[in-house]
Amino acid sequence: MAMKPRCVTLLAFFCLVGGAVAGQSNQVMDSLLAQPKADFADSAYLAMVGGGWIDESAEPGAAFDMAQSKGWIGKSVAAGDPVDLESFCFLSMKALKVKGGLGWSLFATRRYAYRELIAQGIANASGGPKRILSGDEVVRMLGKVSALSEVKK
Repeated sequence: MAMKPRCVTLLAFFCLVGGAVAGQSNQVMDSLLAQPKADFADSAYLAMVGGGWIDESAEPGAAFDMAQSKGWIGKSVAAGDPVDLESFCFLSMKALKVKGGLGWSLFATRRYAYRELIAQGIANASGGPKRILSGDEVVRMLGKVSALSEVKK
């Protein structure tokens, strides 16, 4: 059975659009993996896409702006600033809608996000809460936090 030319055109269009959307996400992930000091914009993008807050076709700057408007990233932080462990723990737990222990459930602050992910074995406490993360550490942690949020649902 042969497809009509119009169906083939529509199918090709959706394949191209789908490839472009996946390409945006892959480009951001590749950029992040290459960063010795992960920046807030790319980190926010992956967290916000992972949590379903924005579409994969959005730009990292838009994800950063949304996270900042929600109070998940401080107002004094710029998109290109390096992300520290405590801030990233808070961002990832909020964006991925993770339910945590008593401290996180009651207060939902950066401190308790950091403590929760340390307790879960997701974050490495060496260097303390203000340690700057590398891009590959951000990607690895997001994968683990995402798995944690799926387990708790």
